[in-house]
Amino acid sequence: LAHMRKMTEVRQGPLPTVSPDNSALRGLTFEPGELAHYCVVANFLSADEVGPIAGQQVEPHNSYRPGSSKTFALPGKGGTPMGDGVFILTNKRFILKGARATSFPLKQPAGVFAYRDGIRLDFKKKQVLVQFRGENISDVACTILSRLLG
Repeated sequence: LAHMRKMTEVRQGPLPTVSPDNSALRGLTFEPGELAHYCVVANFLSADEVGPIAGQQVEPHNSYRPGSSKTFALPGKGGTPMGDGVFILTNKRFILKGARATSFPLKQPAGVFAYRDGIRLDFKKKQVLVQFRGENISDVACTILSRLLG
């Protein structure tokens, strides 16, 4: 019930924001007008291919349906660990903050795919896998992302 309430708030209400005082944002430089909307602990992997498990594509305009990625497990076989840290979703980019921070503009990936335990950023020649460490995190992240892409 709490998850459904949270999903309704994220789909219909104002997008959540992460406090600028949050320790995960420490040391990051934000662009003018950039806001962090979601921040969660994750593992990061890089892969050339993901195999037959495509995942649920995240489309713009608030079209992500919570639970639609439940049947897809994040493809980790053959992935090269990039470390662990914090996944930060802003209105302008994806930030992977571990030992060092890496970011990608929201519009840069050829596609973003949802899995029950994470997301995949498709850069055609390289795949970045973000594995979340909790349940239902993918639903929240993908719902926010779907709204930001619209």
